[in-house]
Amino acid sequence: MSLPRKGSRVINVEGISYRWLVRARPTYTQACQDGYMVAAVEQENVKGSTLSIKFKWQRPDVAINIHPNSVTPKLVESCIKSAISEGWRRSEPGPTFVYECELDQHRTRLSN
Repeated sequence: MSLPRKGSRVINVEGISYRWLVRARPTYTQACQDGYMVAAVEQENVKGSTLSIKFKWQRPDVAINIHPNSVTPKLVESCIKSAISEGWRRSEPGPTFVYECELDQHRTRLSN
C-alpha cells in the first residue's frame, strides 16, 4: 500500500526520494493509551516495504501529553539512514519495518 500524496511530504536522502507522513489525527489507541508519535515512510514510486518510525514522545493532541516534541524532516532523514543500516529493505516488497527512534529534535539540532 502506498502513502497518499495528500498530506505526505517528500524528502531526499542520499539521492533517493521518499514520501513520509504523520497521521493528521491520532488513532483510537494513540489517543487513549500510549499516544506515541509515529511516522510512515516509503520510497517514492517503488512498491517496496514501508518503514514505521515510532518516536519516544507522545503526540501533542493526546489526552495526557508529558513531553511534547515535533517530527522534523531532519529527524526523519536521520531515522531513514539508521533504519537502512539496521536492515530496512526499502525497495523490496515485504512487511512493515518498525524502527524505534531514540533521537529527538533537540539532540539532532545540537549534533550539527
